[in-house]
Amino acid sequence: RQFLIDCETDFIPNILEAMARNDLEILRDWCYEGTYNMFKMQYEELKAKNYRLVTHILDIDHVDILTGKVVDEHGPVLFITFQAQLISYVQDNTGAMVEGSTDKVFRANYVWALCRDPNELDPKAAWRLLECSMNMN
Repeated sequence: RQFLIDCETDFIPNILEAMARNDLEILRDWCYEGTYNMFKMQYEELKAKNYRLVTHILDIDHVDILTGKVVDEHGPVLFITFQAQLISYVQDNTGAMVEGSTDKVFRANYVWALCRDPNELDPKAAWRLLECSMNMN
């Protein structure tokens, strides 16, 4: 139960807010290299077009553990699911809307694989994002 509380109040908000702010430094701390590189590539693709993604996280709910397993090269991995309500849109460098809307609320469904870093002793800092998927409606 405590793990789900930590997910809802600490892990998920920190990672989602870092994603929303394109804060690569924070994402590097919370993500494994492959996932971090995916976020970095998405950010760089937008930046190359002089676009920026603007995201406002409104709510996080329905946090649950889907399953868990031990992966040889990573150790224990927990798959969590959750929903977030958010506003998300893309602007160009003049502030003009390229995609999305400033007033449409989306419900995003996430599945994340969190892996425990065996070298980190602090349980609140030991879980890092290994993989993620999301769909919005």
